[in-house]
Amino acid sequence: MCLVSYRSDVVPGRKHIQYHRPVVISNSRVPRRHIQRCLHLTVSAEAGQRSSSQRHTASPGKRYQRRAKDSVQPKSKPRRMGSGGKLTIAIEGCCHGELDNIYGTLQHLEKVEGKKIDLLISCGDFQAVRNMDDLQTMACPPKYRSINTFYKYYSGEKVAPYPTLFVGGNHEAANHLWELYHGGWAAPNIYFLGFTGCVRFGGVRIAGMSGIYSHGDYFKGHHEALPYNDSTIRSIYHTRDFEVYRLMQIKQPVDVFLSHDWPRNIASYGDTAALLSRKKFLRADMESGKLGSPAAEQLLHTLQPSYWFSAHLHTKFPALVQHPGGASTRFLALDKCLPGRDFLQVLELDASGPLQFEYDEEWLAIMRSTHQHINLAYKHKALPGMGGLRSGAKPEDLDFVRAALQAKGDASIPLNFTQTAPPYEAPASGHPGFKVPHQRGRMPQQPVRNPQTQQLLDMLGLPYNLDHSAVAQEGPGPGQYQGRGFAGQQEQLLSRGAGRGAPPLPPPPPRAISAAAAAAAMVVAVVALLPNDWPASERSPVMRRLRSCLLVVVTTRAARKLSSVQ
Repeated sequence: MCLVSYRSDVVPGRKHIQYHRPVVISNSRVPRRHIQRCLHLTVSAEAGQRSSSQRHTASPGKRYQRRAKDSVQPKSKPRRMGSGGKLTIAIEGCCHGELDNIYGTLQHLEKVEGKKIDLLISCGDFQAVRNMDDLQTMACPPKYRSINTFYKYYSGEKVAPYPTLFVGGNHEAANHLWELYHGGWAAPNIYFLGFTGCVRFGGVRIAGMSGIYSHGDYFKGHHEALPYNDSTIRSIYHTRDFEVYRLMQIKQPVDVFLSHDWPRNIASYGDTAALLSRKKFLRADMESGKLGSPAAEQLLHTLQPSYWFSAHLHTKFPALVQHPGGASTRFLALDKCLPGRDFLQVLELDASGPLQFEYDEEWLAIMRSTHQHINLAYKHKALPGMGGLRSGAKPEDLDFVRAALQAKGDASIPLNFTQTAPPYEAPASGHPGFKVPHQRGRMPQQPVRNPQTQQLLDMLGLPYNLDHSAVAQEGPGPGQYQGRGFAGQQEQLLSRGAGRGAPPLPPPPPRAISAAAAAAAMVVAVVALLPNDWPASERSPVMRRLRSCLLVVVTTRAARKLSSVQ
């Protein structure tokens, strides 16, 4: 196995090339100090000769873009690997929609290194935004919402030059990824692993989990339904206990595991001092044991994958975890795709099989065995063994999956991508792919049933159970109880009353401020504005006058009430 680290200090498209030899970390047992000393390969691309006038007049986005004709079309017949073949995987941290930049960097590395990249993996915040409406379902401040470049690959304007696999993060088009809850093609040649999932590529087994951890939502169901509010637009990407339970049923070895969030306490297995020198604000969470996901930590020590890749904290951090029994996991977190950031890593693994995405038999059987536990209600749904039971897939489910794949002909994932939303149309002028402040979408109101998900469930003989309207009659509606303060309590009471068939409660009365309270607040405010160095002789007359004003207001108010009664 071979691990090579890359860093892009100058984005592709610049004229000058800075290149240093990569540092290769090989051998199956690598000391931790060598894993921590991942040196960098500084690269930049020379994308054609242009005159100085052309360089100055070109838009800033041109340095990130490559023409569609330069894209490599996916092969109809995937190349097969022999028993001693190698699979070269490029791992990227947070994508943030910068697909053009990432693909351009990989194409330059291929040109410089002379080595073919077989697979690209992104560790979250992929931002598979198809149009402006999708932006309204992405949890981030509106000023940071950008259409970026994914829509070009979704619409067919461009084709991904590398097979791409990604998991979700905490800044995603939530409505799009919910359509592919069990995994599927987000665009041609770009595959979403699902909220949880496991696939094979070139014989390498890759599992993963989307989202980040939040204790407040961990034991709830996926109650979030369109249209999202300010709370559900965030809670939808929080990991649930059911998803961890489903991953814990994996018994066969996992080669690579992907997550957006770091496993908890992973910082203690690497160079903590170097991490804190770059991210000082992490010290309090590290000392209190709150840095990272407890759910990911549980999966790390249960599955013990050979490699674990994450992102989220926008920094590069390697670590080596030694498990009881001699097994080890090489962990690596990567940065987001920006110039001067450590966002890319290249990994070579021993592989056999075709270079295409294939179903994993055990995972499909686990899907059948745990399908009835999917919970779309707000309340927690009990899991076998309180979520800690690791019984694996049922033998009858394994037999069913093998028969289904045999009837299909092979285990390859069908190329059944289907557009379920209109793609974004870039304006005729301006800078397509970048922020368009004058355009704004609308929050989608109804979910879409993706044909890919339906076909997968049909193959497994499972019913479609991702429709929130089916559970709305069983209790509180999806997305409720999310308000804060009195408004949230009223929403909860109204929901409970409606769920039992009782008449809805009346709205709360308007809160009126009495004249006495207003006068008292005015007195307090005026006193607070008085300088502290005022002598007592000057302060006392002012206070006496304020008290007199307050007494007049209260007396007048009482007289009015008395006259109204009489």
